[in-house]
Amino acid sequence: MTDQNRTISSAPHLYTVGGRDTERAASRPPVTILLSVYNGEAFLNQQLDSFLAQSDTDWCLYWRDDGSHDASRAIMLSFQEYRGQGRCIEIDPEPGNIGVARSYAVLLNAAPSESLVAFADQDDVWVPQKLAWAREKIVPLQGPACIVPASF
Repeated sequence: MTDQNRTISSAPHLYTVGGRDTERAASRPPVTILLSVYNGEAFLNQQLDSFLAQSDTDWCLYWRDDGSHDASRAIMLSFQEYRGQGRCIEIDPEPGNIGVARSYAVLLNAAPSESLVAFADQDDVWVPQKLAWAREKIVPLQGPACIVPASF
């Protein structure tokens, strides 16, 4: 990765791995999944599988590593390059550990303003209908909405 791709700025920026073009994935996906990762290698593959199994396939994953000391970032980069290619974007405005709340704030700031947003914890495994059920509840609402499901 070149230094120019790792430049720190006050505004979030997107970059790709291996020169792949993810401009399409970054342009207002209907559902933006936000994932902050910290030492989650034990959980990530199962969680990423559950994203790929969603019945609502119209999603894009925005993620950032919050300074992991395990293989979390490597797992995410591999997913971004292969299974999640074109729908997985690393957001990295401030490398290193900034804490979970600030990490999600950075991700939320990077999300397209007109997209639906789904927050994911790194140890979540989603049922295949999670995004479809959430969309079904949110789309009929007028104006900004926040739905926190009791269980999905």
